[in-house]
Amino acid sequence: MKGYLFLLILPVFPVLIFAQSLSFVPNNTSYGMAPANTIYFLPDNIISFTFLHEPEQVMKTGTYTVDMSNGIPFINVKWEDNKTERFLIISNENILNVYTTAGQLFDGTQGRNLRGSHETFLYHIADKISASSYLVEAEVSYQPTQFNRPPFQPLWIEGAGDHGIHEKLFIQANTCFALHISIGFVSYTTPQLYLENSRPKKIRLYVDNYFSIDVDLEDTPNYQIVYLPNPLRKNDVLELEILEVYPGTKYADTCINNIYYDYVPFRDFNSASGFDYIPWQNWNFDLLITEENSAITSPARETEITTQRENTNTTVNIMPYNTEITSESSSGKSKLWLLFLLFIPLLAFIVLLFLKKRK
Repeated sequence: MKGYLFLLILPVFPVLIFAQSLSFVPNNTSYGMAPANTIYFLPDNIISFTFLHEPEQVMKTGTYTVDMSNGIPFINVKWEDNKTERFLIISNENILNVYTTAGQLFDGTQGRNLRGSHETFLYHIADKISASSYLVEAEVSYQPTQFNRPPFQPLWIEGAGDHGIHEKLFIQANTCFALHISIGFVSYTTPQLYLENSRPKKIRLYVDNYFSIDVDLEDTPNYQIVYLPNPLRKNDVLELEILEVYPGTKYADTCINNIYYDYVPFRDFNSASGFDYIPWQNWNFDLLITEENSAITSPARETEITTQRENTNTTVNIMPYNTEITSESSSGKSKLWLLFLLFIPLLAFIVLLFLKKRK
């Protein structure tokens, strides 16, 4: 019987490992911050800082370890000169924020500039943003208008109390097709505030007469990507409503640390208006010509390009919408894997009973 108990214990370990892996840590990648600052995460836990646009240029390499403090990811770096530093990092595959005791050190992206590229814009600031309420405490106003603005404590705390259920953000971000959301109270010096305050667990994203979706968020400060069914239009107001929370251990205030916005720069030159934005689900990179479909070209250049297209009969392939909405950190695939792993102990128990009956 003792031997069979091992069958029940063993399948539990994959579940534990899976749960721990939900916190994203950069690996074998790099993040750039315009104009010439880069952080490299290399194999074997090697990290390199190349800051060429500083008063004093910095180029150094070391090794790092990762540890979690109250749900907040930190890295401990030992440089080649044996000096050590500790950094708070908030990231996903696209974004890296690095903090020290002095505040934000680095705000970069993987593979593209923060304010624009040939594929998408990934931008700090919405066109407009406001909230149904916000907390004022010790002369500090925790308004969403502070997202990604100096002194880079980009934090919204709702001010209604009772965990902020049904409190809202109102966002205008023309052509935005995805949000990168970091939840919770994130602080280098007081990491315990992440767990002590509440964090959004389920949110609703709604635009009047356009779409309404509910999204589950994981309990992590790392950026979670939420794709919208359609890009926002110029006058759309996106409502982000708190539906459920991970309750804080000490406070009933719900916090959102930061939001970035992915924008669509591609345009459909065959639309009725000539310059309609192509929804992100419909992009066909084989047929889209980067320069010709960039939103940042001048009006004169756009007229020239349109004439060229008419003369060459070039077309853009428009495919049906794919309206599946996911948060990358809490996708349906992850949930299916979790259910599968939880089923393993039950299967092992059935095998155990079968073997016992045979005896």
